Amino acid sequence: MIKNFIYIFIILISLSSECLTNCIVPSAPNKKPIRPKIPNCVNQSLGTHSCGENEIQNYYNKIDSFNLDIENYANKLKTYLENTNNYVNCEIKRLNSE
Repeated sequence: MIKNFIYIFIILISLSSECLTNCIVPSAPNKKPIRPKIPNCVNQSLGTHSCGENEIQNYYNKIDSFNLDIENYANKLKTYLENTNNYVNCEIKRLNSE
């Protein structure tokens, strides 16, 4: 009985330390959103434009899409930060168990 308990204990210890060696290295988001270019028909220094309504609406749509992309990118960065923290803690536990 005690012999079986010792075998089970050794197996559990080896499995737990083996699990700790599998720390997952996170990967950072690789593609930052790119801000849309201001149409040529916009004069930024004067604050005027000679654009048609469709061109202005198209630019606003691109800006809205860009803002959503920025929000998604920020969320991915937050997730990356959390995963990095988990990885560091995993590595510390692994080093302490050696």
